[in-house]
Amino acid sequence: IQGSSADPTLNISGYPNPFRGNAIITYSIPENGAVKLQVFNAIGMLTAEPVNEVKSSGKHTITFAPAHLAEGIYTFKLDFAGTEKSGSVMLKMFYK
Repeated sequence: IQGSSADPTLNISGYPNPFRGNAIITYSIPENGAVKLQVFNAIGMLTAEPVNEVKSSGKHTITFAPAHLAEGIYTFKLDFAGTEKSGSVMLKMFYK
């Protein structure tokens, strides 16, 4: 499953979906900049923030291991702020 923005160089994907245990989250950013990846539950509550730092342009991969989460649908929100470009993309995944 993949989420994308108007800028094709800003995107996020995750597998497996649904996931149990770990999920692999891959995202791409168009230039160096501040990246924040947040995870929200079905009622919009922030449940995790696995990335909150400056990253270099290109593709990045993290392993998300949500031992503290209950089963349900989660929204992964990627916020990016660079020098010339910025944006947000979202991805929905099911944890069971």
